[in-house]
Amino acid sequence: MRSLLSSVPMAIEHNWLIGAGVSAPLDMALPAIPEQLVARHSDDAGLAANIGRRGIRFKDRATRLALVSARRAMEAAGLVASGYSDLDDRRCAIVVASRFGNVDTVLRCAAQLRAGGAASLSPMDLPNASANVIPSTLAIWFGLRGPNLLVAGGRDCGLQALKTSLVLLDSHQADRVLVCGVEAGQPELEPLFLSAAAGETAPVDVSAALVLERAADVPGAGWALARARDGRAPSAPAVVRPGSGQPPLMLGQSDAPGPYHGAHGASGVLEAIARTRCDLETSASARGLAGVLP
Repeated sequence: MRSLLSSVPMAIEHNWLIGAGVSAPLDMALPAIPEQLVARHSDDAGLAANIGRRGIRFKDRATRLALVSARRAMEAAGLVASGYSDLDDRRCAIVVASRFGNVDTVLRCAAQLRAGGAASLSPMDLPNASANVIPSTLAIWFGLRGPNLLVAGGRDCGLQALKTSLVLLDSHQADRVLVCGVEAGQPELEPLFLSAAAGETAPVDVSAALVLERAADVPGAGWALARARDGRAPSAPAVVRPGSGQPPLMLGQSDAPGPYHGAHGASGVLEAIARTRCDLETSASARGLAGVLP
C-alpha cells in the first residue's frame, strides 16, 4: 500500500478510542465490522427498541439513526448507563458527518410551502429543517456542551469528520469527541441515483459512531488513528500501530473494507471501526486504542 508516513517523523498525541457503535438494516453487509457493535433494525419499531421512545416522536429518521449508534458508543465508553443522560460535559465535542442529512424534511417542507403557504407547515417539522439538527440533538440528548459541528462535504465527509475530531483534541478544544456518520434511506433521493455514475447508490439507513478521548500521558497499545502528513499538508486519516514498524494504512484507499453501499457520510467512520478492529467491551476501562497527530 502507498504510504505517506513511511519516512516522516510523527509527534504523538494519544487519543483513546473508548467506544464504538453501529446502526444498520438487517440485510446490510458490514465487512470487517464486529457484529457485537451493531444494532440491527428493520423498521421504526426496531429503532425505538434501541433508544426508547422518549423524545423521538417528531425526530427525523437520520437523527434517530444517529441516536442509536451514538448511544451504543457512549455506553461502550462507559460515559452513560442508559440512552438519555444529561452529562453536562463541557469538554466533550460532537462532530457529525452526513452527505444528505435531513434533506427529506427540507423537501417535504418546501413542497408544503408551495402547495399551501406558510400556514400548511407543521411546527413539529420546522426544527428538523435545520442542517445542524443531528449534532444539536445528540448534544441535548447526552448533555454534551463542547464544540458542535456538522460536516457535509460530499462522499468523503466521514473522513473529514475524523480529521476534525483529531484537530479538536490536539488543540485542546475538547477532551473527548463523539464522531458520528449517518445517512437515512430517503425515497425522495432515489430518482437522483437512477442515472448516477457507477458505484453511486442511494443512501440507506446506517449510522456509525466513535468516542475518542485525549490521554496524552498514558501509553497506547494496539492500533491507532492518525492524521497523516506527507511533509507538505495533512492528508486522509490513517491507522497505525505505534512502535511496530508497520506502515500506516490510509483510510479511504481503494483496498478499504467494504464497500459499504449506500453509507455515504457514514463510510469513513465505518472504515475506521473496521481498520482498528475495535471489538470493544462495554466498559469504561476499554481503552486499548490510541490516536496520533503529526
